[in-house]
Amino acid sequence: MNMRVSAFWRAIIVIICAWLVFYWAFPPFMPQSLIITFMIITVIGVLLYYSSDDKLFAEFKAPLVATLRDDNKWALRWAFLICVPLLLGYLVYGAVKPSLDTPMELRQVHPAPPATLKVYDKTYDLATLENPVRLNVLEQLNKDPGQAWEAYREAVRGGSQVYYRNCFYCHGDLLDGKGHFAQGFDPLPTNFRDVGTIAQLQESFLFWRITTGGPGLPQGGMPWKSAMPVWHESLSEEEVWNVITFLFDTVGQVPRMWDQAISKAVTGMKEEVTAQRSKMDAKAIYQFRCAVCHGEEGAGDGSAAEFLYPRPRDFTLGLFKYKSSPGTLPPRDEDLFNIIKNGLTGTSMPGWASVLTDAQIRDQILQVKRFDTSGVWAPEDAENEAFDDDGHYLKSDLTVVTEQEPVAGQIPFSDDSIARGKEVFEENCKKCHGVEGRGDITSGEFLEDDWGYRIWSRNLTTPWLWRYTEVAGDDADSRDQTIRNIAARLSIGIPGTPMPAHRATDEGEEDSIEAADRWHVANYTYALRTNASAPGVRRVIEGLEVFGELPGSVDDEAWIQAPASTFSLVPNIIKGERLFTPLNDAITVRALYNEHEIAFLLEVDDRTESRPGGPITERFPNGDEKMFPDAIAIQFPQEGAYSTVPVDKPLYRHGDSSHHTTIWYWNAGSVEPPVEPRATLHDGSGPDNKLVMRELTANDLMAQGEWRHGRWRVLMKRPRNLHGSLNLDKKDQDLRFTEGQFIPISFANWDGNNAEVGSRHTLTTWYWLLLPPEINDRFVYGAPLVVACGAFLLALIGVRGQRRKTTDRT
Repeated sequence: MNMRVSAFWRAIIVIICAWLVFYWAFPPFMPQSLIITFMIITVIGVLLYYSSDDKLFAEFKAPLVATLRDDNKWALRWAFLICVPLLLGYLVYGAVKPSLDTPMELRQVHPAPPATLKVYDKTYDLATLENPVRLNVLEQLNKDPGQAWEAYREAVRGGSQVYYRNCFYCHGDLLDGKGHFAQGFDPLPTNFRDVGTIAQLQESFLFWRITTGGPGLPQGGMPWKSAMPVWHESLSEEEVWNVITFLFDTVGQVPRMWDQAISKAVTGMKEEVTAQRSKMDAKAIYQFRCAVCHGEEGAGDGSAAEFLYPRPRDFTLGLFKYKSSPGTLPPRDEDLFNIIKNGLTGTSMPGWASVLTDAQIRDQILQVKRFDTSGVWAPEDAENEAFDDDGHYLKSDLTVVTEQEPVAGQIPFSDDSIARGKEVFEENCKKCHGVEGRGDITSGEFLEDDWGYRIWSRNLTTPWLWRYTEVAGDDADSRDQTIRNIAARLSIGIPGTPMPAHRATDEGEEDSIEAADRWHVANYTYALRTNASAPGVRRVIEGLEVFGELPGSVDDEAWIQAPASTFSLVPNIIKGERLFTPLNDAITVRALYNEHEIAFLLEVDDRTESRPGGPITERFPNGDEKMFPDAIAIQFPQEGAYSTVPVDKPLYRHGDSSHHTTIWYWNAGSVEPPVEPRATLHDGSGPDNKLVMRELTANDLMAQGEWRHGRWRVLMKRPRNLHGSLNLDKKDQDLRFTEGQFIPISFANWDGNNAEVGSRHTLTTWYWLLLPPEINDRFVYGAPLVVACGAFLLALIGVRGQRRKTTDRT
């Protein structure tokens, strides 16, 4: 059967396919406005193609003409008369209504590098620059292969040390751009495992990007969006080349090279390395994948360990926090398997499912057990060193636990259960987790784990950071499974930490919390999540207009009406004195404004009210470190320092020499010496320059803060159009908060009890503030109506004309 599709329907298919490609093939990079633009271009292109040939155009028009003229197509004709005007009206409505879509930021992922690069007091020609480490190895390969391979492995080991002390917090343990701080950056850090990244680049390109970082990007690369540090300031040239060698070695790729002989030799080395790694046994896999954090002998003392919170697990004690086995029994193999395969949220432990097979993961369970020196896993005569030809353990005499904590008798999630759970929680759990569950320790105790490290109670209002308990999903089944996991955690506790087991396991002992009450507490704990929203759900702070005075306190009920946006806080590991172990992880922002002023309510979950000389100083000593005041800041570009068409912003680390920023800063002060909380304004001109503090005049900046139950709430308020009221030469520097304009905004936070001061703090990248424009209802709704009615009349006239032609012919 000859199935031929007419020209008209071919055109329709092309247009539909184009829309599907534009809408689904580029998430989340294609904004609606760009899709509409591309679709208009596509439709015009299709029409030009079919109208270029008279015969083809006649075939294309035939179904349309028949619809307009034929008597038997009256239903289709009226559908056309109604639907087309409605569609046009809808398109006009979409074009004239106020848009909340953020400005389009088309960033070059791999911008063209400069011809030359000047760092380390040298000038490099990037067109001819090659990796000297690799060239040295290749030169030795023909003379002394053994020495050449040792030099190569030494370079890779050196690069590994550099990477895990500096890079993996963002780029990840798997080099996949999913480090434990990656979620706080936009765009996400580079995924080196993607064949579209370093496999397509020369090593000179990586040398340029690493040494000059984000500030070294051209305008098309949007340097203000990059968190990449300028590494030539802290790494030697050799360290940079070593880490480049490590990256290509670990992901098993070969860089692009102009010299085909060198490329062939490098490819040969890569294939040999790949062949060797395919034959690694469990011990070798552990040393390759795990030792950098957990240590060569599993003692949790790898080269990256000191920079991580929580610390990597010490396997020698045979003690694991997250398990489903009852009492003091070690974890079941299924527990260890799930942790290795899926990772632990909120930690540096990634899921290894993408690089390890299930068989290799089971081998790593045995490998972890053999590090035990406590006798929990391994009897003295255990034989666990035998491997088969594929590197898997042949047998093992190590202990295998099969018992599982019972979770029967679940009580349904209900208001009554939540109320009872709250009572039990306040009686048993409040002293560690705080009144509202944010982990603010009300007992005044200094908590530490069995490894001797300071530890903090879990913030129960942020389930997206729960390590092992949360089950993804918004449905009732996911909720009930999460509640069962919470109940199991209550029963078992978290071994090695102050979190006790609330179900007695020894005969004759009584449960510290009865079984029914544990279910009630589990339901209450689950209900606490309604007090917080996960970071990244909203990327725009949408201000709410107030008619009258703005709130003068953090408790004003007007704040409840303002939309809340929550953003991830990430530590400054970019420049200056770096912070690797932050405790505060998110900031929630609300904005209100009236004709004259704008106000922000900033909320940060902070387990301690850090004010030197206050009660916290004695209750929570942090070793020999000094206590500093808590603080919080908002940053804006100065007037003329940014644009949204095209997008142009300052660097979010205090701007740069040509793009200055204004910083609103609030400090909690101290009890001894007595210093009142204070608000100050600062001008930023780049991370290398000291902030310049302004003198404040009346009404320049009003701020107040309150710490309660593990949360800081800070109010900052300032006139919308105040321009440098003190310094006449700076009167035009502060931006105007104009309705309908997208304004870049970022934040910073200092947790004084975590020794955060100066450059040691957490921060966000740029987000957007929008004060919604005033809506002209007559225009927004009237214009689409006029267009729809006009299109209907024109279409009706056109149909009558076509029908008249048919009548005349007959």
